[in-house]
Amino acid sequence: MNTSAFNSWENKAFVVDEVARRVLEEARERCARDSQVTLETLLNESAQTLNSDGDAGHEKALLDLAKAYAEEIHGGINPHLHRLTAWILPWFLKLRLRHVASGGLASLEKRLHVNQNILLTGSVEHVRRLAERGTLILVPNHVSNFDSIVIGLGLHHANLPPFYYGAGLNLFRNPLLAYLLNNLGAYKVDRKKKNTIYKDTLKQYATFSIENGCHNLFFPGGTRNRRGGMDDYLKLGLLGCGLSAFEANVCNGKSKPDVFVVPITLSYGLVLEAQSLIDEHLREEGKSRYIARRDDVSGVGRMLRFWKHLRSVHSKIHLHFCEPLDLFGNAVDAEGYSRDGHGRAIERVKYLEVQGTPTAVLQRDQEYTRELGVAILKSYRRNNVILPTHAVAFAAFRTLRKAYPQPDFYEFLRHFTGPDNAVSQKDILQCLGMLLHSLRELEEKNQLRLEDSLRQQDMQHVLDTALAQFKGYHDGQTLCGDGEKIWSDNLKLLYYYRNRLDLYALPD
Repeated sequence: MNTSAFNSWENKAFVVDEVARRVLEEARERCARDSQVTLETLLNESAQTLNSDGDAGHEKALLDLAKAYAEEIHGGINPHLHRLTAWILPWFLKLRLRHVASGGLASLEKRLHVNQNILLTGSVEHVRRLAERGTLILVPNHVSNFDSIVIGLGLHHANLPPFYYGAGLNLFRNPLLAYLLNNLGAYKVDRKKKNTIYKDTLKQYATFSIENGCHNLFFPGGTRNRRGGMDDYLKLGLLGCGLSAFEANVCNGKSKPDVFVVPITLSYGLVLEAQSLIDEHLREEGKSRYIARRDDVSGVGRMLRFWKHLRSVHSKIHLHFCEPLDLFGNAVDAEGYSRDGHGRAIERVKYLEVQGTPTAVLQRDQEYTRELGVAILKSYRRNNVILPTHAVAFAAFRTLRKAYPQPDFYEFLRHFTGPDNAVSQKDILQCLGMLLHSLRELEEKNQLRLEDSLRQQDMQHVLDTALAQFKGYHDGQTLCGDGEKIWSDNLKLLYYYRNRLDLYALPD
């Protein structure tokens, strides 16, 4: 099979059968490794009613269940629809927001080009060249439900090929959306299914797609970061699919066996659903009684208003392509060669060999994937793009907390809001100045990235920029000022945005 064959709906039956066969084989190996695990226990875990006894009956039941799961999961890519959608979506945004500009469609085309809202930086050309040399796995941090749109537009603008990605099963309930997703690379993920057979089916499906040259996109953090920070923990299950596919490709003598991993960092000055995310985080962490809020990303209208607001306050979404990695956490150059920390070439196949023969070894491969996860987290940290809203939120929150240190943290968040709990703008500017100095030093050490304005502009300009971007978007203003005093009407939101700097040891 190849990429186009895997994508084709005519080959669905073959894909389903092959994935199910692999799931059964993995189940047999699992039982062989652990005497406490049997086919029967795996089926029971899946809430299956067994009508037959013995291994033969259990194997058939497991195979049938894996086929049913694979049938549900399967997606495809229609190249014609993909090109059409990539062209239509920017225009849809432009037409829905036409009142932002004057002068008709010509002016609209000029003012609302995607590149004005989404800033592509980093190793874009490098990644494009690697896409010709092997199969890519993109691993972005997960900030918002808006991420998929941003990444999709970014990939199109970067002239990169389509990617397979998992999408929540709930999104397929709308017939039109289901049709689009089914033909634009999305495969279905039912997060309610926690059993081993389902997880194995999902992993085998992703592995098989990578083996067949289908570029994939995973959010290794698993879900949106509720806290507002950069991911500091990754789920390695799907990430390990790349190594399994590479091993299979090498053993099968594929002409282009290589699989490359590309971390991506997404940075928003404003986040569509920040309020509901931080509410959820605080409820979980503080065990306090927070009123549950409906997710702020509720429909196209909300997304379009968000997009319009980004335009009005000149806020960009930063989509940064980090340095590509191999499956063992080593850097990869533009020619596709792995390099160690001293720049020396590495033979990737050597990692797979046992007595000179490429061989899958479970524990060894799990350690390789763990090391890859560490390398991705380090890349996230180095390529975390800090924006004015992050820096100002950090300085303002620290200044406010210093002014009101006595209350319990959660009491502080709930009650110390509004003009009656203001601090002087001078104090915030002083804190911001020290912070920017520290951030610039960290950037010089290649430990983070700063938006240009944080390198070039003075503290007052940075503060004014952040205040303008915060103003009026969220329910309750994140940060407000009258020229002399600064306060927050929503400390939880302020806390959310300051958390983007949590990874770094910043001085008081």
